[in-house]
Amino acid sequence: IGNPVSYERAVRAIRDTNGVVTAVSDDEILEAKAVVDGAGIGCEPASAAAPAGTRRLIREGVIRASDRVVAVLTGHVLKDPEIVTRYHQELEPRPARANRPIEIEARFTEVERAMGG
Repeated sequence: IGNPVSYERAVRAIRDTNGVVTAVSDDEILEAKAVVDGAGIGCEPASAAAPAGTRRLIREGVIRASDRVVAVLTGHVLKDPEIVTRYHQELEPRPARANRPIEIEARFTEVERAMGG
């Protein structure tokens, strides 16, 4: 974020808690968003930077199994729907968690079938 509104508060919170900050790519953010959405929680893309950063710090060994971690999700799940649509329908190569929509008839049995039931 180029000019965050709460910069001073964020820096203070990081320092007061011995926190860590890392940078993540757009691809890491979209992958993390897909994981969060797949869990039924949902978040907007910018908010997915928190779990994306957590995943990166775990991979890098900064966060260990014994550590306590707080990663805050904010924002509405429907914010920035264009990037979400592009992730699930248009990106090539297709992301591992892409969930392309399918069309079915408006019948309960078709919903069950589409869900693997």
